[in-house]
Amino acid sequence: MRLPGSKVYRQVRGHEKPGFGFWRPDHALSAAEVERAVTGVRRLGGPMAAWNRCQGLAEVAQGVQDRDDRARLLQEAFANADDCQEPNRVVTVGAWPLRALLDTGELEWFERELDRLLRVILAEPNPFRRQDGLYALLFVDAPQLSFDRTLDLFCAACREAQKTQTMRRVAEYVSRAHHAKAVGVCQLIREPRRRRQALRAIGLVFGSPQSP
Repeated sequence: MRLPGSKVYRQVRGHEKPGFGFWRPDHALSAAEVERAVTGVRRLGGPMAAWNRCQGLAEVAQGVQDRDDRARLLQEAFANADDCQEPNRVVTVGAWPLRALLDTGELEWFERELDRLLRVILAEPNPFRRQDGLYALLFVDAPQLSFDRTLDLFCAACREAQKTQTMRRVAEYVSRAHHAKAVGVCQLIREPRRRRQALRAIGLVFGSPQSP
């Protein structure tokens, strides 16, 4: 979500999730810019109001230099995420302020919020929705130990929910740094043709010595 008419935001390209773009200001915002942006975000209405406010506040917060002021905006962003109520929605939109914590160096807070969001999504009884929430958290680009933990939970959900396109996208993403783990994600796909497609997508050519 980018504020309508704004020219101060740019997409963060440190992740590769299709259709999932984090945005942040391209410069430190002045007090007037912050006030104008926050006022606009808080006025957002409609059925997706809490979702859009969460995204907007997370975006603005990254342009705020004062740590306390930035923290208040991020706390408000997480509160709006929680207002989405359904676990997969809470977690998916909560990825925006979570990424903002990472980008602003709030690593301890990041780990606490990631733990909380993981508890939220693990309480989701529907394995497809659980998979969706974990999918969003993977593309936050967490530090390695947290990323591995999230990936393990995603793989556990895949054993129940076969959203093969989602699994293939995760495998392609993971393969950039962890090819063996990417192969493991592909191998969870039960349908043989789709499993082969996923394996090819991460560079395995069947009939070659590199094939499993």
